[in-house]
Amino acid sequence: MRRYTILIMILILVLTIAGCKESVSGDVYDKGETETVEQESTINPESTDGENADIESPDGEENTEETESTSEEESNESQDNQETSTDDTMETPTEDTYPSASEPVSFDYAELEGMEPLEITDQTLIDELESYLYDFYFNYYFEYGLEEETGNVGIDAMTLFALSYIMQYEYSELDFDAESFTLYIPKEYVIQKVEKVFLRKLDVFKSYEELEIGYIDDTYSVNVEDGVWDVELELTKVEKLGDFTYRVTGQLVSTGSGRVKEEVQAIIDESQNGHVMVNYHVETIEE
Repeated sequence: MRRYTILIMILILVLTIAGCKESVSGDVYDKGETETVEQESTINPESTDGENADIESPDGEENTEETESTSEEESNESQDNQETSTDDTMETPTEDTYPSASEPVSFDYAELEGMEPLEITDQTLIDELESYLYDFYFNYYFEYGLEEETGNVGIDAMTLFALSYIMQYEYSELDFDAESFTLYIPKEYVIQKVEKVFLRKLDVFKSYEELEIGYIDDTYSVNVEDGVWDVELELTKVEKLGDFTYRVTGQLVSTGSGRVKEEVQAIIDESQNGHVMVNYHVETIEE
């Protein structure tokens, strides 16, 4: 009886141990299956994670080949833009294209012979030309620089016009000696004024001793004038000669007596989209 009881206990113990081993084996399998599925999901190129893996490396850095390709394209675009910019810069003139002021003015009154002028009645244009002529007549030095025989506006007339105009209207930023009443005008100011008014490049610089105008160290010295005019300018006729030439006639009337004291006649060129004085005459009217 006792032996029978021991055998039963041994059998129960064996069955218990066998059941535990089967349970543990099942757990290990299940775990292994789970890990296998997860691993396949990570590696499978058709999954979402697999698509991201093509773009981003495991450590989070961007794809090297794509970055290098993008950088190369941007570099090529930058180089193309730089080459275009360089070409545009090279095509743009870096220096003025004005002719030299020392080149003679070619106007000749003989060219007007037999030409039938067209009288201008447009009051706006007449007023514009009157204002333009005003700056030339009421200028201290301009007339002294004209070519004596022809009245053509050469380099001396251009230079003297510019000096007087600056002295009269654009002196505020320049050096002025109050004791000698002398204004110092850098040549750059004169160059700019000649370009603006006459569309010429001033290329000769000198003194004008008869007018007490000096030139030293790229600077003109001018004795400031303080005279006044006792006349008023009135245009009497504006004529168009050809496509680009105007002949403007005016008279200078005394503010005191009302008498005509002088007559001025100017030839103004319009071929370069702006007024350019090319010839100028003043005649005194006898009483």
